[in-house]
Amino acid sequence: MILKELPQWFGISEAIEKYAIEAEHLPMFGKLIGSSYAGFLTLKSVHPGVTEIHVIGVLAELRRQGIGSELIDAAIAFERQRGTGLLTVKTLGISENDPYYAETRAFYSAMGFLAVEEIPNYWNGTHAMLLMAKPL
Repeated sequence: MILKELPQWFGISEAIEKYAIEAEHLPMFGKLIGSSYAGFLTLKSVHPGVTEIHVIGVLAELRRQGIGSELIDAAIAFERQRGTGLLTVKTLGISENDPYYAETRAFYSAMGFLAVEEIPNYWNGTHAMLLMAKPL
């Protein structure tokens, strides 16, 4: 599984298992290179007209090759066809000063997502969450 190969972002095995179980029932997009998956993205409807990127992962050695952008573009096209007006994503907050998630936030910003709100103590009562959104 791709998430297990990304411990800097997905280091909690219980969270990986939860993502896997939830993903079974969600729209999913994947990127194949040869016969292996290089990345994937799942979507979750959270409110009428609003969909969240539930999880996205690209193998570390294949990052910065456009795979994440392709996955986001596929998700945007899918959601526009469904009439969705807003695509959101939750990521580790800016106040956490994590270099890996700083890259993640920069990626989302480059894809047109705007920082909406940072909520302290969101995850496990200790980690801040940054909500980002992209109007479609």
